[in-house]
Amino acid sequence: MTNTEFKDDAIYVTVKEELEEIDLTITLNNKYGKLRLKAEEGESEEEFEIYQITRKISLSSSLDSDSVTLIVTVMAEDGTEREQTIIITKNADVSLKSVEVNSETIDYDEVNERYEAIVPNANKPEVVITAENELQTVMLIDSEGNTIASGIGKVNVTLNLSTEELEDNYIIKIVSHKGENVGYEEYDLKIRQKSTETGIIYIKVDNLGTVISEDGLTYSTVVMNKENYPVEIKLKDEKAKVRIEDLEGNVIIENQTGKLVGDLAVLMGETKEFKVIVTSENGEEQEYTLQIENQIDEDKIIDITGSILTENFEGKHKSKVTLYKLGDPDEVIDEVETNEDGTFKIRAYTEGIDDASLLDEKYEIVATKKRIPKLYSNRYNINTK
Repeated sequence: MTNTEFKDDAIYVTVKEELEEIDLTITLNNKYGKLRLKAEEGESEEEFEIYQITRKISLSSSLDSDSVTLIVTVMAEDGTEREQTIIITKNADVSLKSVEVNSETIDYDEVNERYEAIVPNANKPEVVITAENELQTVMLIDSEGNTIASGIGKVNVTLNLSTEELEDNYIIKIVSHKGENVGYEEYDLKIRQKSTETGIIYIKVDNLGTVISEDGLTYSTVVMNKENYPVEIKLKDEKAKVRIEDLEGNVIIENQTGKLVGDLAVLMGETKEFKVIVTSENGEEQEYTLQIENQIDEDKIIDITGSILTENFEGKHKSKVTLYKLGDPDEVIDEVETNEDGTFKIRAYTEGIDDASLLDEKYEIVATKKRIPKLYSNRYNINTK
């Protein structure tokens, strides 16, 4: 393919690198004008020709220089003369046909302007680089400038990646078979090993930090006043994943990448442990323990005492007493078994119980708020066996 470009006071012509000579035709806009090629050293001066000339131009000299330069003298119809420079340059096809890493074709990243591959950790990837023109020289050069592989049209090499860093950078160099002066191109190649990092930066429960054990595997905290707490886990590697399971291995919060956000339920007065499973980008797993102690705030406890006044069908007073949240029988505040004589006591964690419904008038319950005597005295929803 030939391309002609008029720029400044010169005409630039590019041709395929394989060509040894070309037929060059020069045509004037004014058919009454004349032109001639300036004679090379040792040759006689050519005569002017009207309107158009065609010459065979040897390009063999471009093997030793960047271009061939011709001087054309143009004579106008009024006899004035002007010289025009023509520069002929060979255009080398130094493009890449493909880059493969471990048999996977890698696309060129237009944003970062490079080829980039991700491989398993400690992998020795096989890299195959193919030039668009099979006659070109293909070279792979490491970050220190050493050529580690070279071939005609293609290179196939197994790389030994760094054991200290996750990233290795290379340069792919394609050189014209006519010589580097005719043309060459360089392309960046980055190969990144997957991270094995499974570390945790922090675990927060209820927006507060946790205490880490000496071995770094257990995170613990003390909370109160609620039964559901927001949890946030930040990983050292943003490409790693983390999930939370109970001690039986049931997943409570599914895998999230880089950072986990969710909620965990812990009953009042309960200390509960969870498994935190971190999976590295490379696939390694590390298990941690999250221990949450949910203490009871004594200032918010109501002692509810009472007794069953009638016998059940077995002739006993023993019953199950259930305290519901007002208007929502599905949300149990607490439940206990009565003593043999029918008495019971519930220590309910609550902000206060107002106007609980009376299910059966035969049952009498007395509730007393600590530090505020006689604040509550009422009948509550009681289910007996």
